[in-house]
Amino acid sequence: MVRDMGKDYEDVKWYTFVNRTVHDIVQGEFDLDVAWQEFRGNHSSTWEAMQHHFEKFYRESSGMDSVPKADVAQHGAQIFWKVILAITTSLRGTV
Repeated sequence: MVRDMGKDYEDVKWYTFVNRTVHDIVQGEFDLDVAWQEFRGNHSSTWEAMQHHFEKFYRESSGMDSVPKADVAQHGAQIFWKVILAITTSLRGTV
């Protein structure tokens, strides 16, 4: 559900991106339901959709045709903690 990241969101904080997304939804410029359906695709659960997108990202970033299953959990955990660290770091001093 990342959208237009290269356009005008290059150096903004995550909360500015969220505010812009909410503004676009209110103005009718961004249909959250359509974006959610595109993200979910043909998967029966959000977890399956997330796994699919992670595996696709992993393949594209590493140039591999298949993802070693042992690496999925390890890399998923690393990405998760990097995101949490980035969010908490950006929140420091704003709360």
